Amino acid sequence: MKTYRRILSVADLSTHGLATARQAGALALKHGAQLGLGHVVDWDHGSNEFSVLTPQEIEMRLEIVVKRKLFEMASLIGAAKAHACVSFLPGRQGLAEILQGWQPDLLVLDARNSFGLVDSACTVSLGWPCDVMSLDIPVPSFHLSGLFQVLAQPLLNHKSL
Repeated sequence: MKTYRRILSVADLSTHGLATARQAGALALKHGAQLGLGHVVDWDHGSNEFSVLTPQEIEMRLEIVVKRKLFEMASLIGAAKAHACVSFLPGRQGLAEILQGWQPDLLVLDARNSFGLVDSACTVSLGWPCDVMSLDIPVPSFHLSGLFQVLAQPLLNHKSL
């Protein structure tokens, strides 16, 4: 069996993302590996035409909020020492940025949002070859209420910026 040193879970901030992170955390514990939790932020730079903030200022503030959410997710899965990785590039470009920056041995993805990756050969095209595990984890509805309160707060809460 292959031993992994760095395991990265890239997921959304939903119950599916939490379930994927939980599985990645269990693998990290089993292998004695570092765990990274990543998120590719999907937002349109042109959507805030009347904002007093520049796109770079918005990204700086969003990064703080998204990393906070990733650390909350890490805490929920019992992996308080997990590293948080955030990208604002679209889709696969964002995934490539996170992969190249954190350089994992194993990438764990939610099958609902696998960035079109079907195997480890696909990550070579993204600039960092690693194994890929795509999980299709059913999430029971009873998990939604507590997690929804933790993760469903608006990303642009003016009080937290």
